Amino acid sequence: MKKSIFWDLPYWSTLLIQHNFDVMHIEKNVFDNIFNTIMDIKGKTMDNLNARRDLKTICNHLELELDEHKPNVMPKAVYTLTKEQKRRVCEWICGLQFPNATSLTLHAALT
Repeated sequence: MKKSIFWDLPYWSTLLIQHNFDVMHIEKNVFDNIFNTIMDIKGKTMDNLNARRDLKTICNHLELELDEHKPNVMPKAVYTLTKEQKRRVCEWICGLQFPNATSLTLHAALT
Protein backbone atom coordinates (compact mmCIF):
# COMPACT_ATOMS: atom_id res chain seq x y z
CA MET A 1 0.00 0.00 0.00
CA LYS A 2 1.35 3.40 -0.97
CA LYS A 3 1.93 5.80 1.92
CA SER A 4 1.13 9.49 1.47
CA ILE A 5 4.11 11.82 1.12
CA PHE A 6 2.61 13.92 3.90
CA TRP A 7 3.79 11.34 6.42
CA ASP A 8 7.35 12.45 5.57
CA LEU A 9 6.65 15.85 7.11
CA PRO A 10 8.20 15.97 10.60
CA TYR A 11 5.02 17.19 12.30
CA TRP A 12 2.50 15.07 10.39
CA SER A 13 2.35 12.10 12.77
CA THR A 14 1.62 14.39 15.74
CA LEU A 15 -1.38 16.10 14.13
CA LEU A 16 -4.71 15.36 15.74
CA ILE A 17 -6.44 15.31 12.36
CA GLN A 18 -4.14 14.14 9.58
CA HIS A 19 -6.60 14.82 6.79
CA ASN A 20 -6.31 18.60 7.33
CA PHE A 21 -3.76 19.53 4.69
CA ASP A 22 -1.33 22.38 5.00
CA VAL A 23 -3.13 24.86 2.72
CA MET A 24 -0.18 27.25 2.46
CA HIS A 25 2.10 24.52 1.08
CA ILE A 26 -0.56 23.26 -1.30
CA GLU A 27 -1.21 26.77 -2.64
CA LYS A 28 2.52 27.33 -3.14
CA ASN A 29 2.91 24.01 -4.96
CA VAL A 30 -0.05 24.74 -7.24
CA PHE A 31 1.33 28.21 -8.04
CA ASP A 32 4.84 26.82 -8.64
CA ASN A 33 3.55 24.14 -11.01
CA ILE A 34 1.41 26.56 -13.01
CA PHE A 35 4.10 29.26 -13.12
CA ASN A 36 6.87 26.82 -14.08
CA THR A 37 4.68 25.34 -16.81
CA ILE A 38 3.60 28.59 -18.46
CA MET A 39 7.15 29.98 -18.21
CA ASP A 40 8.48 26.64 -19.58
CA ILE A 41 11.22 26.38 -16.96
CA LYS A 42 13.36 23.38 -17.84
CA GLY A 43 13.46 20.74 -15.13
CA LYS A 44 10.62 22.38 -13.18
CA THR A 45 7.67 22.09 -15.54
CA MET A 46 5.25 19.20 -15.36
CA ASP A 47 4.93 19.34 -19.16
CA ASN A 48 7.64 16.84 -20.10
CA LEU A 49 8.14 13.97 -22.53
CA ASN A 50 6.44 11.45 -20.24
CA ALA A 51 3.41 13.72 -19.83
CA ARG A 52 3.17 14.12 -23.60
CA ARG A 53 3.35 10.35 -24.11
CA ASP A 54 0.57 9.91 -21.55
CA LEU A 55 -1.43 12.62 -23.30
CA LYS A 56 -1.52 10.54 -26.46
CA THR A 57 -3.21 7.65 -24.66
CA ILE A 58 -5.51 9.73 -22.45
CA CYS A 59 -6.62 12.68 -24.61
CA ASN A 60 -7.04 13.58 -28.23
CA HIS A 61 -4.82 16.66 -28.55
CA LEU A 62 -3.04 16.15 -31.85
CA GLU A 63 -1.32 19.55 -31.62
CA LEU A 64 0.51 18.46 -28.44
CA GLU A 65 1.51 14.95 -29.47
CA LEU A 66 5.14 14.06 -30.07
CA ASP A 67 6.32 13.74 -33.65
CA GLU A 68 7.32 10.16 -34.47
CA HIS A 69 10.30 11.42 -36.49
CA LYS A 70 11.50 13.75 -33.70
CA PRO A 71 10.53 11.95 -30.47
CA ASN A 72 12.50 14.26 -28.15
CA VAL A 73 11.07 17.51 -29.54
CA MET A 74 7.85 18.74 -27.96
CA PRO A 75 5.63 21.19 -29.83
CA LYS A 76 4.98 24.38 -27.86
CA ALA A 77 1.66 24.33 -26.05
CA VAL A 78 -0.73 27.26 -26.27
CA TYR A 79 -0.38 27.87 -22.53
CA THR A 80 3.38 28.53 -22.69
CA LEU A 81 4.56 32.09 -23.07
CA THR A 82 6.78 33.56 -25.77
CA LYS A 83 10.12 35.09 -24.84
CA GLU A 84 8.62 38.59 -24.97
CA GLN A 85 5.66 37.57 -22.80
CA LYS A 86 8.04 35.98 -20.27
CA ARG A 87 10.07 39.19 -20.16
CA ARG A 88 6.93 41.26 -19.54
CA VAL A 89 5.78 38.92 -16.73
CA CYS A 90 9.22 39.14 -15.09
CA GLU A 91 9.21 42.95 -15.35
CA TRP A 92 5.73 43.07 -13.83
CA ILE A 93 6.78 40.82 -10.93
CA CYS A 94 9.91 42.91 -10.31
CA GLY A 95 7.69 46.00 -10.11
CA LEU A 96 5.46 44.55 -7.40
CA GLN A 97 5.94 45.82 -3.88
CA PHE A 98 5.55 43.52 -0.89
CA PRO A 99 5.58 44.32 2.83
CA ASN A 100 8.31 41.77 3.59
CA ALA A 101 11.33 40.03 2.06
CA THR A 102 9.23 38.12 -0.48
CA SER A 103 10.10 40.62 -3.19
CA LEU A 104 13.81 40.10 -2.55
CA THR A 105 13.37 36.38 -3.12
CA LEU A 106 11.38 36.97 -6.31
CA HIS A 107 13.83 39.57 -7.58
CA ALA A 108 16.78 37.26 -6.96
CA ALA A 109 15.02 34.44 -8.80
CA LEU A 110 14.22 36.61 -11.81
CA THR A 111 17.61 38.27 -12.26
